[in-house]
Amino acid sequence: MPTARTALTGGHLLALLGGVAITASALAGCATPTPLPADEGSEHLEATMSGVVEALATAYPEAAWSSDGRAPHATAPTGECRLYASSQEATPSLIDDAVGWAEIEAVVNPVLEEHGFDELSELDDPKGGWQVRVSRDPHAAELRLSAKPPKAPFGITLSAPLDASECE
Repeated sequence: MPTARTALTGGHLLALLGGVAITASALAGCATPTPLPADEGSEHLEATMSGVVEALATAYPEAAWSSDGRAPHATAPTGECRLYASSQEATPSLIDDAVGWAEIEAVVNPVLEEHGFDELSELDDPKGGWQVRVSRDPHAAELRLSAKPPKAPFGITLSAPLDASECE
């Protein structure tokens, strides 16, 4: 009968070490993302936003695009220092009876991939009847597409975390 002092055989030892390596790899994927420096982050956000808006404007030329006019800026309204790109709106909303999220995702996902973002995914349980899709990159930058058909404009916001010293 084996005891607690039984030596591990070669096969058991390899299996144990393999399990440790898999666990370590999985935990490494959970590491906290490293924020980009403000200048790099600003360039990254602006390039991503421009690419997304250009792709949507080409696919849906009937929409009029407007910006909040703000240059990329750092702020900490929730206590976390974040860099925000100028938000964009399309009027009329791109989401309607003829165009759904699948069509929008088909246009936007290739652009997001070019800029290192994940594919869009649905945000669970947004408030007030909004429909929201979200994409993130390895630095925890977050692009949000939002619509509240049929009345509200189609909106795009993009932000990324910064080192807290950038907001002081």
